[in-house]
Amino acid sequence: GLDSIDGGAGTDTLNVASSAPAAAFSFNNATIKNVENISVSTNGNFTGLNISGISGLTSFTGVAADTAATTLTAAGTTDVTLNLSTTNNSTVTGGKAVSITKGSTAAGTVGVTGSALTAVTLKGGVGAATISNNTATTLKSVTLDGVDVNTGITATITITNSTAAHSLTVNAAGTGYNSTGATEFQTVVTDTVATSATVNTTAKSSLDLVNSTALKSVTLTGSGALKLATTAAAVTSIDGSAATGALTLGTLNAAAVTVKTGSGKDSMTIAATGMDDT
Repeated sequence: GLDSIDGGAGTDTLNVASSAPAAAFSFNNATIKNVENISVSTNGNFTGLNISGISGLTSFTGVAADTAATTLTAAGTTDVTLNLSTTNNSTVTGGKAVSITKGSTAAGTVGVTGSALTAVTLKGGVGAATISNNTATTLKSVTLDGVDVNTGITATITITNSTAAHSLTVNAAGTGYNSTGATEFQTVVTDTVATSATVNTTAKSSLDLVNSTALKSVTLTGSGALKLATTAAAVTSIDGSAATGALTLGTLNAAAVTVKTGSGKDSMTIAATGMDDT
């Protein structure tokens, strides 16, 4: 096993492949420092793995074949990318840019909590997910890639970023539908403090922002078709002028007096008066 590794100056990469029977992976108390990139592939899981004390670590990539839960802790300076087979509740505490991919079966919740989070990506069979930036101001975007694919459930994504009047970007890449795009399981995204949101759609997606009650403006971009549930009551402006995919906006709330659609085949039901529909 490993005893001590010091990468010294420069950019170093440590690759670990563990073929041991399914169990919690660990570095077995090895001392690791000045290694910037670590990649681990294991037949086991990442239950209880703490990489926050590895000096200089900027990127951790982990692939776990076991179905046990992941509970991983990282420093706020480390990007974390995980590909998990787990069917249990899993959490990442800490991290900077965090990406979690799960299989096509959405079993177990996902939680990402950190004070230095800049971006969070969720892929595959994610059911209920919570993303918390604590009281920090760093979280700018959430990417939902193929969430709900063949899961038969509605994913609920709850985002906590206490910064008053912040802006949130949601990158929708095939979320809210099964893999064929024929069956809808609309993804619910809730951020109760964000006052503006940009939804960038790159593949056919279905989103519900109704519970993001502080929203006042929504901007829609991208080439993918987007079905957006009726927006929150405070939304006054929806700007889809940069979108090339078809927009299905449903019944607009009475406050939405400025709506701009894009170049795709767009549709909506107007419930407002004095609307500027361009």
